Amino acid sequence: MEPFKIAVAQFCGGPSVTANLATCIRLMSQASSQAAKMIFFPEASDFIGNSPEEALTLAHPLTSGPFLTGLRAEAKQLGIWCSVGLHEKVREISFT
Repeated sequence: MEPFKIAVAQFCGGPSVTANLATCIRLMSQASSQAAKMIFFPEASDFIGNSPEEALTLAHPLTSGPFLTGLRAEAKQLGIWCSVGLHEKVREISFT
């Protein structure tokens, strides 16, 4: 296998899933424009909740949700692989 370029992104997310997704998309686009084939995002890239109750409200199953859906679509369009830490909602339990 030939070597390929990767990117490592660091940012401090907040409680807005939409704003965090926009940040990830911007960083992914920047990495792709510099020929990176994979980008690594930090833990809790989707959101940082202010309370356990808020986290439970904002978390989604891995099969759905605006953050992961948006990230997948952009990665596919750019042709880049992503590694991302996020919250997973299973029934009414949120795992981080």
